[in-house]
Amino acid sequence: MEDKRQEYSKNLTKMNRCNRIYNVAAIVYIGLFGFFMLEAFASSLFLSGGFSLFVFSLVCAVVIALGFMGAYKKNNVFALAAPGVMLIASVFVAASAFLALVSIALAAATFLANKDYEWLSQQEGFPLFSYHLKEYDEKKARNEVKTEYEEQYENYVSQSRNDMEVLPDTGSGQMAPKSETKNNYMDEL
Repeated sequence: MEDKRQEYSKNLTKMNRCNRIYNVAAIVYIGLFGFFMLEAFASSLFLSGGFSLFVFSLVCAVVIALGFMGAYKKNNVFALAAPGVMLIASVFVAASAFLALVSIALAAATFLANKDYEWLSQQEGFPLFSYHLKEYDEKKARNEVKTEYEEQYENYVSQSRNDMEVLPDTGSGQMAPKSETKNNYMDEL
């Protein structure tokens, strides 16, 4: 029993680590890449050569979408596509080399978290890994199964007659009230 508790505790720790990685990846993708996207889009409106900056802002939007879906859909294809798109963009825009490195690091972390998540999804107790919940489910399952005595009782009840025997009719139709004779039992006390 103690081994199961330790196993659940380790699995819960891994699950929390995976969720932290997903949250950090989503925040970095939305925050950092969103900042560069907005900055490039605003610059494309006011500076000459705005088309390349506009394309760069679109690339950042695509990377945000791919990275976010890789983290929250737990899909490695999306997680690995985000740095691929950023590497292609780094050929054309020099500032995106830093973003490509960040994207590669996030993709690697997300890929490893997805691998752990897939393994955890096959384990007993997924996704909460609460030993108390497992005990509750076992007790509930045990209580739903009828014991031998409960089956015998249900069988007896189903086979017994439910109608009462009819009492013989006395013929008068009404019962006479009881005579009111007083006794002194209470007065003697």
